[in-house]
Amino acid sequence: MPPEERSPRGYTSDRVLIDACRPYKWLEQFPAVNAFTKEFKDEVERKWKI
Repeated sequence: MPPEERSPRGYTSDRVLIDACRPYKWLEQFPAVNAFTKEFKDEVERKWKI
């Protein structure tokens, strides 16, 4: 934001937009998504079941 557009009491903008989507045409360039195995999920559920 240029100095002439700033408010003397502070910045006039307080929001940020982050586009963290993976472009479809570059999908092969990204690492595989991590996921827990079903066995591990079941074990955690048994351990913490109330």
